[in-house]
Amino acid sequence: MRKTSTPYNTSPTPYYRVSAHLTFLRPGLVAILFILLISSAHAQISPPGVGSTKGVSWGAIGLTQHLGTRWVSSTYVGVARESDPDNWALFKKQGLLVLNEEISYGVNSHWQFSVAGSFRRQNEYSSEPPYEREDPAHKKEVRFYSRLQYKHQLKRVAITYTFRPEWRSFYQSSETPLATPKEIRIRLKAQASIPLNQAHSNFLIGGNEVLTVTDKTKENTWSAYHFTEDRLSLYFRHVFAHSPLSVDLGLMEQFKPHGHKTSYLAFDVQLQDPFGKHSAH
Repeated sequence: MRKTSTPYNTSPTPYYRVSAHLTFLRPGLVAILFILLISSAHAQISPPGVGSTKGVSWGAIGLTQHLGTRWVSSTYVGVARESDPDNWALFKKQGLLVLNEEISYGVNSHWQFSVAGSFRRQNEYSSEPPYEREDPAHKKEVRFYSRLQYKHQLKRVAITYTFRPEWRSFYQSSETPLATPKEIRIRLKAQASIPLNQAHSNFLIGGNEVLTVTDKTKENTWSAYHFTEDRLSLYFRHVFAHSPLSVDLGLMEQFKPHGHKTSYLAFDVQLQDPFGKHSAH
């Protein structure tokens, strides 16, 4: 059976949990400090974690619309394709389909709060060669989350800190219950960006995110709260002049306990205020 990024019901010893947490968290914190020194408050559509494969390609189309001076709606659809665990064929097979809607409220120039809902369908493959589809071939997820952001400017660098709690429910067309049908996940992220030209049409965006979870098992018990992964990303963004269009191209590295790493090639296109622009607070 293939190991995926969603359920995690392993119960390591307390010493191992702390050791794994520190081992993966320490490089992440160093990366955050580095990015803060070198790296727009614009948010790219980051790739989701797909699973225990080697390489993933991610593409998304997003639409952001101001609903007033403080309210903003953000919608996107994204598709991930993945390689086998032993090669770099990033476009070989379907990995994940994502539909996402988020409503944000700007409290002031620094604080923003969001609520969102998301539907995801993930393809399941065997962990053994030739890595064929499992039966059932898909696992579905309904996700609700909120996002609290603090933004500030450090000279030319725009910095954003994000706290994101999530409630995740998993479903499968099988009589066998999933090992972890429910999950509560906490995501902490630091992101920074710097304009690369005077016209503010090109940006370098870097981020680091740490994820921790507790899982509800099929026995109706909850696992110990534990670290699951660290995501380090670097993007180039171009905003087209006199156009609502922007594009992002970037890389993300996903580090997990036990030394597993997945690399992502990501691209997204975003349309800003296609139905008219309002002055944001």
